[in-house]
Amino acid sequence: MVVVIHKIGIHFLSTLAIDPIAWKAFDGQKILDYSADESWGPKIDGTLHRSAASWQQGPGEQFGQLTPYVANPNNVKDFFDKPISNNTNFSFSKGGDNYQSRISYTHIDTKGIIPNSSQMRDFVSAKNTYNFTSKFSSTLDITYSATRSKNVPADNYGSSGGTNSLVGELLVLHFRDITKRLGLSTSGFNVS
Repeated sequence: MVVVIHKIGIHFLSTLAIDPIAWKAFDGQKILDYSADESWGPKIDGTLHRSAASWQQGPGEQFGQLTPYVANPNNVKDFFDKPISNNTNFSFSKGGDNYQSRISYTHIDTKGIIPNSSQMRDFVSAKNTYNFTSKFSSTLDITYSATRSKNVPADNYGSSGGTNSLVGELLVLHFRDITKRLGLSTSGFNVS
């Protein structure tokens, strides 16, 4: 594939030595420069172009189809989930003339903003103090924590992933079409 850059955009030009012969029909079609993220990109004006999804063959057979370059204003709203966090804590304490004791258990269950992401954290702590005399005491502190995460997104920039560039891409991607073509639901995003 050879990409020809013009003032009005980028056009596809097939190379027979590399590309399948059927791709010759795509010559001259407008494509986005997916490597450029330093600008706002082309004007969202309905111009027909090859979206990133049109290069993937699969259910729905939209491979090779031109789609209008239009905003999808609800894509961000439709994609992200409402995050919910539940925090449960139990603690017991008792004390007497020469001792104090406290035991605590906390469970935090969080459903993330990215579909199919979650995190569960558990904390156990115990503190026991015994006063042998008014000037001499002993304290035992024990803590334990465990974290289990599922599909927690990297919040990075660049090729290491993350949601930073995802929001901009969701503006013009037809997310429902892509997930349908890949056989996913929005709750199946980022399945490991």
